[in-house]
Amino acid sequence: SLAAQGIDPQSIARLAWEIRHGHFEEIHSLVIVRHGHLVFEEYFADDHHIDYQHRLASVTKSVISVVVGTAVQQGFIAGHEQPLHELFPDEIDIFADHPEKRRLLLRHALTMSAGLRWKEGIGGQQGSDSYALDNSFDSMRFALERPIDEAPGEAFAYNDGLTNLLVGAVINSSGLDFEEYAEEHLFGRLGIGNYSWEHQRDGGIRAGGGLHLTNRDLAKIGFLCLQNGVWSGERLLPDDWMELSTRKWIDTHQGHHYGFQWWLQPHAGMPGFLIDSEGGYFGSGYAGQKLFILPEHDLVVASFGSDYELDTDADHAVPHFVLYNILSSLTD
Repeated sequence: SLAAQGIDPQSIARLAWEIRHGHFEEIHSLVIVRHGHLVFEEYFADDHHIDYQHRLASVTKSVISVVVGTAVQQGFIAGHEQPLHELFPDEIDIFADHPEKRRLLLRHALTMSAGLRWKEGIGGQQGSDSYALDNSFDSMRFALERPIDEAPGEAFAYNDGLTNLLVGAVINSSGLDFEEYAEEHLFGRLGIGNYSWEHQRDGGIRAGGGLHLTNRDLAKIGFLCLQNGVWSGERLLPDDWMELSTRKWIDTHQGHHYGFQWWLQPHAGMPGFLIDSEGGYFGSGYAGQKLFILPEHDLVVASFGSDYELDTDADHAVPHFVLYNILSSLTD
């Protein structure tokens, strides 16, 4: 129960009432895991239910990062400092023609700091590099061919192409199709079977935002991360992977630092919380998709939403306010 796991039931009941009655109508569903127990799960939109696959949007990126971690644990990838040119033998001509790209490390792709020129597009807007990536006949080559504008590791620039390269790193190092690899080393291990991927023109998955999952299964991935990569006694991620993943590698200049496809400082801007207090990190997707992980509170919160009409700042506000309400309800 909520009370047994240190959460005030009346506060959560009030929050659920407010969501159901339109105060936070953008929230489709909400799952709370505390101290290893599923303590709250509710579906607010008419067509949403426990088995509903919701599009994660860019929370997909955080899941991709977890898959990369499994490839390090399996020994396919040497680690976050491995040079990209070692992981893309078929594109070695790009690195030969542009020696400056030999400085690119897997870490730079993980932290969105590769310095490659990129015009991001929300929802795959036409004219954006994201749209061109999805419609390319060779998305790995398209991403790697972008010119370098900044020294790697120096500046944050959101880039779907870099997440696409993470997928390529797993494929090339393991010799497996990405979907097959992720099923064997992540989804299958967690008992996740109800999911689907969107695909690009070249047949690859849409790494930047194309995973569809149930809310409960997204919370499972969050709990794996909360447990530092251990699931049912089996280590799926290196013992330092989540610590590395949630370091302040790069300042986004958007109120948060960025880790390995994770946003840090979920408390930023919340009343009563210092920006650096409590730790925590989150996956964030267009229209209000969120996966919050707060180790200090032994808490995972997963929410799906539909803030499609709001701007980028506003569509983050509602789930963060819901998180604030949950944190305010903790009793231990």
